[in-house]
Amino acid sequence: MFIGSLNLDPRAIVPNTEIGVVFTSAAFAKEMGDWFDQNIDRVAFRLELQKNDAGSEKLLWHGLVDGKPQVFDVEPYTGFWRRLGIAFMSLWPIESQL
Repeated sequence: MFIGSLNLDPRAIVPNTEIGVVFTSAAFAKEMGDWFDQNIDRVAFRLELQKNDAGSEKLLWHGLVDGKPQVFDVEPYTGFWRRLGIAFMSLWPIESQL
């Protein structure tokens, strides 16, 4: 089992320095995998790409807030200024690094 900061993108594999720990215990790996399977819906959002009849796409975030299901149509827990900054950065020609 590997626990670390490695992202699955070109920057993480070549230019960036990443760190992680490898555990060789099959029992520990199974225990962590079981925990993940049992808790992922409670601790993370599930993304859905929704397409309407006109062909436009919209990203939705499904998750639990205070134990109740909720759907967000903007990135959860971000404000206007953060979303504006992200939109501005999306204009930069860095597609090869995503």
